[in-house]
Amino acid sequence: MLSKFGIFEFCDSSFVVRLNDRTLEVFFDSISEINVYKVDLMTIDDIVMEITYNDRVLTITEETDGWNEFTDRLENIFPTIPKDWWQNVAHPAFATNFTTIYKKH
Repeated sequence: MLSKFGIFEFCDSSFVVRLNDRTLEVFFDSISEINVYKVDLMTIDDIVMEITYNDRVLTITEETDGWNEFTDRLENIFPTIPKDWWQNVAHPAFATNFTTIYKKH
């Protein structure tokens, strides 16, 4: 099954990211770690997600088209991701709040 949200397309066992210069396919079972943190952009903060897979890192931010659907999908695929991860990273403002929300055992 394929569903598309922003730059992301989801299949049963993977997701595809369509970037300007390339397309990446990441299989869910290849993801070893997911980290989130906040970057201070002076007047606002930006939440960043780093997905480690096959010794590579894909970095996306909350400004990425399809972010909400993507993070919702990840929470369903990896049920150990804390449901309150976003609130814990977002608050307090302007603090990095680096958190590992998923680590493969």
